[in-house]
Amino acid sequence: MNTGIAIAAIVVGLVELFFGRTLFWLFVAIGGFLLGWFLLHDVAPHLAGWERVAAGIGAGIVLALLALVLTRVMVSIGGFFVFSAAAVILGRDLGAKLTAGSTSYWVVYVVAGVIGAVLLFIFLDWALIVFTSVAGAGAVARGIFFLAGGPRWVEYVVFVVLLVLGILFQSRRLRGRAAHRGRPPRRRGLRAALHM
Repeated sequence: MNTGIAIAAIVVGLVELFFGRTLFWLFVAIGGFLLGWFLLHDVAPHLAGWERVAAGIGAGIVLALLALVLTRVMVSIGGFFVFSAAAVILGRDLGAKLTAGSTSYWVVYVVAGVIGAVLLFIFLDWALIVFTSVAGAGAVARGIFFLAGGPRWVEYVVFVVLLVLGILFQSRRLRGRAAHRGRPPRRRGLRAALHM
């Protein structure tokens, strides 16, 4: 990572963190970019950096356009790639030997991808909120850590704080939209018991 990529990760991560469910097509485009960037790097390491970026941008644009027509299916496909890339990165950060092209690499990649795709297909709104918050918080925390440095645990604390903020913000927007559409908001806790 360099300074420009770190800044871009922070900016894109913040958008995804707070508006990921609303901008689902951006979520799918990011998944397409990750496909072009990470997968090509691991499968075809001889490619230049600009070729991987171009492939990522191309895949992102195609998937985003398809997401506007086939929302649930394309979000699930995007979830596959985001989960796959996130699992490989997390596994490597935790010390797992996930060498590009190895059996362990592909097992983690495929299993995490299938889990992400199924969850996004079944629980579209909430899965989008959680997973775009995870991806956004991860990108922001990693970018900040690269720029500011410091102990690794600080990155994890920043990640958790941002994750909670992103989930709370997006879930509040989801409830607000449900109320705006004329549906009564769900009541919880003591207030719900009193109104039953």
